[in-house]
Amino acid sequence: MDLSWAERTLLNIAGCALNGGALVWEAPAEGDWQALLQLVWEQKLGPLAADVLLRCPEARQAPELAPLSRLSKAQVLEQTRKELLYLSVLDRFRQAELEPLTVKGCLCRAVYPNGALRLSTDEDLYAPGDSFAAACRVLGELGWQAPPAGEGRGGFEESWRGPEGLLTLELHRHLFSPDDRLEGAFNRPFQRAEARARVYVLPEGGAVRGLSPHDHLLYLLLHALKHFARSGFGLRQVCDVGLWARRYGGEVDWPLLLEQTKALRADRFAGAVFALAREALGVPLDLPPCWTEGAPDWEPLLRDLLDGGIYGSATPARQHTARVVHRAAARQDGGSAAGLKGFLTAAFPSRGSLLRDYPELEAHPARLPAVWARRLIRYARRTDTDTAATLRLSRQRLELLKQYNIL
Repeated sequence: MDLSWAERTLLNIAGCALNGGALVWEAPAEGDWQALLQLVWEQKLGPLAADVLLRCPEARQAPELAPLSRLSKAQVLEQTRKELLYLSVLDRFRQAELEPLTVKGCLCRAVYPNGALRLSTDEDLYAPGDSFAAACRVLGELGWQAPPAGEGRGGFEESWRGPEGLLTLELHRHLFSPDDRLEGAFNRPFQRAEARARVYVLPEGGAVRGLSPHDHLLYLLLHALKHFARSGFGLRQVCDVGLWARRYGGEVDWPLLLEQTKALRADRFAGAVFALAREALGVPLDLPPCWTEGAPDWEPLLRDLLDGGIYGSATPARQHTARVVHRAAARQDGGSAAGLKGFLTAAFPSRGSLLRDYPELEAHPARLPAVWARRLIRYARRTDTDTAATLRLSRQRLELLKQYNIL
């Protein structure tokens, strides 16, 4: 696979961060350092990269490393404050006889050699059924700010802002949107997840209740697929999957995982993610033959995530393909979705598909044209590309989804 110096170095850095060992340094050419730093920021791997680079004698001398090191130290301190606040909230839930399930976040950090270096934008809690309303009451009593009307209130998840805006809690009624034509099916394997939940002791102290090791691995894979079927997913998610599978592989029912992912057309994508973690990042995974024999090509997946950044946010053009690609994955109409019809559908989506982001449309459906106009104005202000370029990229990403049998 043809990789630039910056891309090779980023993968080597990630491998060292996950597996230990010293970075094998290649001398950079002019502009290589800037390209590497851009990739690091796009993939949200700043502290992990800074730690590895500072342990490399050749890299440590580079003046370009100093800003990365300073900012990474600040991010690690902030992450520590976030985790302490999160654990205090969990204590209050326990006092109220509530135990929502932690997903991602601190559970993913716990499988890293140094979890403090793995950043989390927010923390996710799963509180199905009646426990959702009860959890909202506790957060309100603690002074957390609920999302105002018109900003996601009442959907399958709600974003609660903590004191001083330090931490955001994503509180889930469902792990995936039940109204989404693609993601709705992802909820099926988790219908009895609470009964299989377990308690995890964190390396820094404290304990959290989370999905079983098997369920959490499945969730990580489907969460990555959810983003992949929009604008893309990032290298950090591959790290999470690889390290979780390495730590808890002995507690995963691998044939069942294959059966579950096949039922959701996610098996080839999952196989490519495992292969990518093993081959590109060097994570030693002891997978059974049902997952290694005939494994799909992981290189196109790597190219896609390196180009797209975490969650496909590297460029406006990439972000603007999300609705076109997601529509095709949800409706299984990859042949037409990247054409003009698909673009128009993305520009003027149905009222139902906009309810999550614009809940005011529930009570005021006549506002749909005004919502379309606001979205198009925002698009025009943000984009640095043209419609033709967006359509070309949409077609490329749809072909990739076909390659992994998602379409």
